[in-house]
Amino acid sequence: MKNQHKVVLSIGSNVGDRQKTIELCIDSIHAKIATVISVSKLYETPAWGFESEPFYNCAILIHTNKSPQKLLSSILKLEKKLGRVRKESANYQARIIDIDIITINEEVILSENLAVPHPQMENRNFVLLPMRDLNLNWEHPILKKSVVELIAITSDESNCSVVHNLIAPVEELKIQNLNYVAIEGNIGAGKTTLATQLAAHFNAQWVPEYMRIYLEKKWEGSKKTIEKKDLLPIALGHISDENRRAAQTDKLLLLDTNLLQIKTYCEYYYNGWCPAQIIKASQTHHYDHYFLTSIDVPWEKDNLRDRPNDRDKMFRIFEQQLIQNNIPYTILEGSKQERLTDAIGIINTLIKHK
Repeated sequence: MKNQHKVVLSIGSNVGDRQKTIELCIDSIHAKIATVISVSKLYETPAWGFESEPFYNCAILIHTNKSPQKLLSSILKLEKKLGRVRKESANYQARIIDIDIITINEEVILSENLAVPHPQMENRNFVLLPMRDLNLNWEHPILKKSVVELIAITSDESNCSVVHNLIAPVEELKIQNLNYVAIEGNIGAGKTTLATQLAAHFNAQWVPEYMRIYLEKKWEGSKKTIEKKDLLPIALGHISDENRRAAQTDKLLLLDTNLLQIKTYCEYYYNGWCPAQIIKASQTHHYDHYFLTSIDVPWEKDNLRDRPNDRDKMFRIFEQQLIQNNIPYTILEGSKQERLTDAIGIINTLIKHK
């Protein structure tokens, strides 16, 4: 199983609408690359190392199980998508977006195209001041100093001023009095484990996966798995359970699976076919946030689980459904404890900002 990395990124822009570009960059990282845990204030800083327009800069803390090289590759692709054109010149240049990997845990990495910690971080206020906002329990693995200590000894005397309070993606979510959080993902991807852990932590109501309950009873009685005729009863049973549990709480409702996932499974297993009632219900049942569980856990076979080789494909389909329906979601990766820690932090933020 891959380990989850805590990574600090520095983001800057000095071309065009700098704030809008940086906010779009943060949202894109959260949606496509990694979970954005926290975001610094936005600073205006003079160009460093060359004459140009002032930069806007910030720092973000992300969690990801991507390898350093895979993370770097994803960042370079995002820079290109946002309009950055890299030129052959070795000199510093104005740029619409610049994303640097500053730290990965407390590791030291020296490769042909990546150096971590960033070799100039202690000489750059536009990196150090935003990093201080993240309140990290981090020490430079070579210099053996905290961010605050690095600020105290830096040779950089440039003026960096706060221009805006940025908002992390999870803080922008609008929450009603009752917070609906759905957990979605492949069979055997840890949804039920996470739902029970979160319910215990928050002392909250949770809706078990009705499909699993229904199919276990069917298997015990007939040794048969799912058929087309089962789909509507499964969806109706899920709706009934969801409504019943919602009536028992005024705070937080956690759902192990949801109607959109039932619809997605239906269309995948039956070549695009799905009962009209399920399609309509999936469009009218809305949830405040989705946790999409990654497939970075071992496959455990049982009587109801099938198609282990389709896990990656199904994960991509689930994510595409969330994107197409403009649904706020976070991918949870790593160990059970790492997933739980990330999910607790996000739910606390949702409740705090309701």
